Amino acid sequence: ACARPCPRSPSPRRCQETLKIRRKKPRRIAIFNHKGGVGKTTLTANIALALVKKSKRVLLVDSDPQCNLSTYLLDEATVDRELDASDSATGRTVWSAVKPVAAGRGDVKIVEPFEPRDGLFIVPGDIQLAEYENQLGDLWGECFQRRLHGFLGVAAFSTLVDKLDESYGFDFVLYDSGPNIGGLNRAIVMDCHEVVIPAACDRFSIRALRTLGNAIFRWIRDSSVLHGIAPDEAPVLRGRPKFGHYIPQRFKT
Repeated sequence: ACARPCPRSPSPRRCQETLKIRRKKPRRIAIFNHKGGVGKTTLTANIALALVKKSKRVLLVDSDPQCNLSTYLLDEATVDRELDASDSATGRTVWSAVKPVAAGRGDVKIVEPFEPRDGLFIVPGDIQLAEYENQLGDLWGECFQRRLHGFLGVAAFSTLVDKLDESYGFDFVLYDSGPNIGGLNRAIVMDCHEVVIPAACDRFSIRALRTLGNAIFRWIRDSSVLHGIAPDEAPVLRGRPKFGHYIPQRFKT
């Protein structure tokens, strides 16, 4: 932990320097837009494959309940089997990992990621993440009441990535997010170093970018409050994602 007091936080452990040390590796990127059909999943998969070709080790976290990224990279039989087994002791989906926290019965379960390519790993998505999304609003509220359970629940994805990185050693983590501005995407984006925004070339997308920017601004503002009030034993998200890039689709319009 950083030994220097931070004037912006009542606890030295919550200063930005400490958070930088904790989150130095791997680099976490969210491919995010709350509008559907802009190429999030396709971009996530192909950016990951390009990084692997550069000899980087990449973890993909399929955080979309539709599981499109999992279906893109794993065969159908594997996806069906894992979805059927996600509530069991042998489950390997994202829901299998966060279920103990969501149920208030324990810590994040470490699941073994799949490796569809050398150096490319994925934790499959799960339709039951929709249930977890419903809980995250309440868990976010518990954080402002300084309840440890709230912080553990909000940071569950982040904790899973931390623990997997200890075992596998990743250079990059890419989250594939669903098309909404909800608690699940808030927890993901606030865990990342940067956000990359794919966009379609139409009036709706341009209008939607303002809504997206306002939402991320509110999340950052709220996260800065939580850094100051979090109990010392509570996990906290970075809460300061940088804007990476826009990636416009090159449609003729």
